[in-house]
Amino acid sequence: KKPWLLLLPNYVYMKEFYVKFFAEFKNPFYIVPKKRYSFYSPQTIRKNIKSSERKTSPFKTFWYADFGSITKEVLAASKFDDCTVTFKLQNLPFDCMDSSDPIRKKHRDKERSISRRR
Repeated sequence: KKPWLLLLPNYVYMKEFYVKFFAEFKNPFYIVPKKRYSFYSPQTIRKNIKSSERKTSPFKTFWYADFGSITKEVLAASKFDDCTVTFKLQNLPFDCMDSSDPIRKKHRDKERSISRRR
């Protein structure tokens, strides 16, 4: 198996195709940046817009990865000061979880309950 690294929207892990496709990988892990990535529209597509207005961030993204047999060595040699790295989807930061994720919903409901008591 070859190592791979994909930058995908945060909601992909909740999709049926993700579960089917990624089931064959034994140790996928996730690299979640602390700051949301911004992207720029190509200048040729949006010609009448200032460059400062071409910046967009339509959805949260994070890295889906699997380096196979060298995963542990790569992670040990890497520095992730501006990211969270996890092997389990349930350990993703709550603000990066998909809005339909039951774990996020449970956390959100708990937070709402606490704030109502105050």
